[in-house]
Amino acid sequence: MGPYGTLPFTVASHQNVMLIGAGVGYPSTGGMLRQVLEDNMGKEGADRKAVCFIWAATKIDQLLLCFPSLLADLSRYVSKRSLKELKSWLTVKIFISSFEAGDFLNVNPSEHIFPESGDMKSALEEVRRWLLGQDNSGGHDEDGTYICQGSLGASFPDVLRNSVFTRDKVVGRQTSLGVCFCGPAALGSWIRSDLANTILPVKVEYNAECAGD
Repeated sequence: MGPYGTLPFTVASHQNVMLIGAGVGYPSTGGMLRQVLEDNMGKEGADRKAVCFIWAATKIDQLLLCFPSLLADLSRYVSKRSLKELKSWLTVKIFISSFEAGDFLNVNPSEHIFPESGDMKSALEEVRRWLLGQDNSGGHDEDGTYICQGSLGASFPDVLRNSVFTRDKVVGRQTSLGVCFCGPAALGSWIRSDLANTILPVKVEYNAECAGD
């Protein structure tokens, strides 16, 4: 369950947000993404909050715990609106320390997570292809959404300074950025340090909840 604490207030205070979860931090950041999905469905264009959703795990088992829920949440939005609209404000980056190609390709949300899946098969497949870089937009590198093998700690400085999200949404719109982290304290300190050492031309707020070792 979640989120708890003050993270949702940080999300509400900014037009651009990074939601960063690691390990058991997914329920909190996933819950905040779910709320933004609901809120953005009733908005148009630039009024929608821009989100970079980042999740990191050390094992494929951790990915399998969150991936079905993420698929279900995004598929509900796409079914009611469109994938094109979703991609206009959401970027997803998933970092897994170690996995074999195809490990998660066939994962489907269970009935209790996604009871309406039978009516949303088309939306589910669209979302899956997008997350795996198999959509028709020219590949995941074009819009900044990907699932990759690697370390979030090592990659975060590049994401913060050079990503499509930072360039087009944060700097491009000249609106403030809220960064919410839920995960191990050591990784949270690393991210806080990277933020402190990066100068962006907008106000940046960092808020964190520690979960796990």
